[in-house]
Amino acid sequence: MTGLLLTFWTVMTIAETPTPAISLVIDDLGYVLGPGLRVAALPGPVACSILPHTPYAAPLAEAAHRAGKEVMLHLPMESQDGMSLGPGGLLHTMSQTELSRILDADLALIPHVRGVNNHMGSLLTRQPVAMAWVMAEIKHHNHLFFIDSRTTPATVALDAAQKAGLSATRRDLFLDNTAQPAAVRTQFARLVALARVQGTALGIAHPRPATLQVLEEMLPRLSALGVRLTPVSAIVARRAAEPALLQAHNPYGPLPGVEGILNIKK
Repeated sequence: MTGLLLTFWTVMTIAETPTPAISLVIDDLGYVLGPGLRVAALPGPVACSILPHTPYAAPLAEAAHRAGKEVMLHLPMESQDGMSLGPGGLLHTMSQTELSRILDADLALIPHVRGVNNHMGSLLTRQPVAMAWVMAEIKHHNHLFFIDSRTTPATVALDAAQKAGLSATRRDLFLDNTAQPAAVRTQFARLVALARVQGTALGIAHPRPATLQVLEEMLPRLSALGVRLTPVSAIVARRAAEPALLQAHNPYGPLPGVEGILNIKK
């Protein structure tokens, strides 16, 4: 009887354990049409984050929406090194009224927008007051979520979003800081391994040739790896329901199974 109960408990535990899930945001979209359309054609619910005031912002948002992708605003925020933001950027010297006006104008340029993540922002996301203003304005737009791109370890953006009552989370890994296929493939394997360790993992990447090559190769293999690709909004909701999923794991430290993921066959 004890053995039967133990077997039943084990089966039930396995059945109730959610499948490890990854989400992907491809941002910096809007300046070039071809790579953006290639992102929209990727298999599965890859989120498309589009810069405002770019020549192909609206067409790419429409294409992503038709393809079943979540559309996001890639919101330009001031960086520590003073890099040019282009139009629609937010600065730490702006008043609450200015920040709200520019943010509203940026959102109006992106059809079907579901969420927001920061473009750059290593200076602005350190500012608690400015972040509180920005998150309060995003909250005024119903049903938007926020992803902290974590362009600085000193960011307070996620904390401000949560205090404002926004659905929000943060990215775990950048996939293509090194834009070579082997490096991107390794980062993708680390993303999968991290999801196996902590239950979920969120990666950000860009529409670079090496990145798109690796994603087209690896995304169809996820089921063989025991991991599923999930919309970003679903990861946000799952982490809100299970706060332990936001524990501070080191995505760049040792992770089990990376070599096996890299060696998986089609």
